[in-house]
Order: sequence, then structure tokens, then C-alpha cells
Amino acid sequence: AAGASEAPTAAAAGDGEPSEAEAIPFSPRRCLFDRRHFDDMEECLKYMWRTYDFAVPDREYCTDVPKLLRALWSRVSEPPHACLFCNRKFQDAGSCRRHMLDKRHARIGTEARTRTGKTDEAGSQELQEVLEEFYDFHGSTREVTERIRDPGEKAACLLRFFDADRDGRLNHEELSALWAAASA
Repeated sequence: AAGASEAPTAAAAGDGEPSEAEAIPFSPRRCLFDRRHFDDMEECLKYMWRTYDFAVPDREYCTDVPKLLRALWSRVSEPPHACLFCNRKFQDAGSCRRHMLDKRHARIGTEARTRTGKTDEAGSQELQEVLEEFYDFHGSTREVTERIRDPGEKAACLLRFFDADRDGRLNHEELSALWAAASA
């Protein structure tokens, strides 16, 4: 592809991993699933979308795409080599990438599963924590509240948004987050 280049130790994702000495350094212009490298990050993201159906979800709310890509790269390339979608752990990055490609897990997940298909609560929490620092959905709250005309519904929507533990009440921490967002 135009704008793409192969690393000196070129091999497809399934052709084996480089040794520690040959480890490929991170770049937001490098594909997460093979060794292709592009002139810019946008070309790389387009390639990953066309080739692997990978996309940064809710990109308009992502505060730092290059740092998100670095975190995803680290999850796959560094121990414990975790799948981005199901959070399954592998012995090496090559096995992790092969799993993601074979299972069509070349996407970002928020709900981890056990081998028997049940929800893995701890794994799901881990996936969500990885993504949390790269997203700011406060703008989405403004969009919703601008479309809602009834003041009571608008207030309820805002309160539900900040009710992190979903208990129907705002504790001190949740109220502080609401106050900070309203003051911004």
C-alpha cells in the first residue's frame, strides 16, 4: 500500500514474533496486528479498519488517540500479552495477535469473557480501566441535555450520568464530579 513500509524483520502477524533483541518499537503509525508502518497515524488507522475491522470507538470523545494506541500496543506486546477484545492472556505477543485475528478480536472490547463464555467481572473492569483515561464523555452529556426539552427529564439524565454506582443517589464523589463538570 502507498505510504506503508515493512519493518526490516518483516513477517506477517502469524509468521512468528521477533526475538527480544528484534522487538519492534511502538509508533502510532505502526499497525497493531502486523508489522506495517505508515507515514502518518491516519493512514495506519484506515489500514487497520480496512484490513482488520479495527477502529477507535467513539473517537470524537477520545482525548489522546496516540496514547490510546500506545496502551493497546503495550497490552498486546508486553506480558501478560492480553487480547484487546476478550482480555485473554497469552505467553507471547505472536500468540495473542494470532488469537485476535483468528477470533476476529482485532477490536477494542469492554466486556471480558471466561473460556466458558461467562462474563469475567474482574477482566471487564480491567478492560474498562485501560480505556477510561483516554475518553471524556462530558460533551456527550451536553448533547443529550440540549435535545431534551423537559427540565425534569434533563435533570434526571444528568443525575443518572454521574450516578457511577447506579444506586439512584449521588454520593460525595459523584456529586463532586457533577459539580466539576458543571463548573467547567
